[in-house]
Order: sequence, then C-alpha cells, then structure tokens
Amino acid sequence: MAIPKELWSRIDQIGIVGRDAESVIASMRTIFGLEPTKHIQISADKTDAVYRDKPRVLCAHLIFYRISDIDLEIICPTAGASLHHEYLEKHGEGLYHIRFDVESFDEAVRAMTERGYPPAMYGTSANNSSAQWAYFDTEPELGYYIEIINLREIHAGKAE
Repeated sequence: MAIPKELWSRIDQIGIVGRDAESVIASMRTIFGLEPTKHIQISADKTDAVYRDKPRVLCAHLIFYRISDIDLEIICPTAGASLHHEYLEKHGEGLYHIRFDVESFDEAVRAMTERGYPPAMYGTSANNSSAQWAYFDTEPELGYYIEIINLREIHAGKAE
C-alpha cells in the first residue's frame, strides 16, 4: 500500500552536509551572490533529540539560505554523534536530506515505520518548540535521508 500522497505534498527543505562552514559561505557568495539568511553555531546540543536510540550530541554550524519556498540547510558538523556525522564519514559532502512538511506527524511516522523505516533520529525543533522532526534512514535506497516536520499540522491547529 502506498503512503498517502497528501503526506508528501510539500517539500520545504533540502539539506546538505559540508565540512567547513566558512568555505560553504564563501562558495555560495562567489557562485550565487547569496548571504546566509541564518547561521547558527551549535557548541553543545541541548535538545531532546535521539540518534539511533541514544541521545544525539551535535556540535555544528547550521547555515540557511531561503530560496523561493525552499530552505537550503547546510550542516557542517564539528563534533559529536549524529546522522550528520555518519553521513559525512560515509559519503563526504553532498545532498543529505529532503524534508517534507507533513499534515500529520504521527501518521507519517506510522506510515514510514510500517514500511520498515523507523525514525533514525528525531526530536523537537530548536526553532519552534511545538514542532517535531524525524529522519528516516532511506540512504541505502535513495542515497539520502528523508526528514519530516509538522509545521503545517501546527499551523492548522492539529498539533498540541
């Protein structure tokens, strides 16, 4: 049975993993003439995030560029244990995830888990304490992870 298309109707972010934040910013400036819309340096991850059933530790630069209706997120991990580090070690720099803004977080998690993709990493958004996110390890099949977030659900008043 296919996952209902409504769950996957809105891509809102493309994530890339990089090694060096300053090089990424310089390259985006040189090639596209773009400056980050947001640049966050995480020195100690104090979220409730879970990575492969253990607390996630993430030290990283998170660099965001808003391009039309899509956020381009470039994650440059510096220390810790997370899917970001795992992917960078295995593949090097490149496309890391595609994020879908879903209408029902629980339904999307259930649908993916039923298909053999339980959340590999999940937590509450640092930008919006009402928002939940989860990554699914579709890397063996797709070459990148699928992430979901429930911003539409929150705006529709369905999430607590």
